[in-house]
Amino acid sequence: MPANKPTAEQELRISATPYRKAIKPLEEMLVSAIRCGYPEEHIHMLEHLIEVAKAVAEFKTRDLPIVPRKSGRPRKDDPTVKDKCREIFEAFTPRYIPSKTRIKKQVDVQGRVKPQEGFTFNFAK
Repeated sequence: MPANKPTAEQELRISATPYRKAIKPLEEMLVSAIRCGYPEEHIHMLEHLIEVAKAVAEFKTRDLPIVPRKSGRPRKDDPTVKDKCREIFEAFTPRYIPSKTRIKKQVDVQGRVKPQEGFTFNFAK
């Protein structure tokens, strides 16, 4: 008889371990890339990978917003374990925005719109 399938919370906690182990090598790669003068796009990508690895590594200790599954057979429209894991991953990890897109749309690394330079607002009126 097969064992019970892991829940979404268990899956996320299991996935946190390799990400936690990947942080140090990624940081070493970033230092090496900066020292060698690699393109800025590559450096931004490594910085983003480090941020994602740190966010996923927190799944091991963080309280995850998972509603316990009801007993019995799941309904047809209920999200699967993979769907729940994907939703939580997208909610907790930063999105990667390529630097070309950031420059074109005037947004910073987190995706927030940068204030336009040269404009001064007088709100004292």
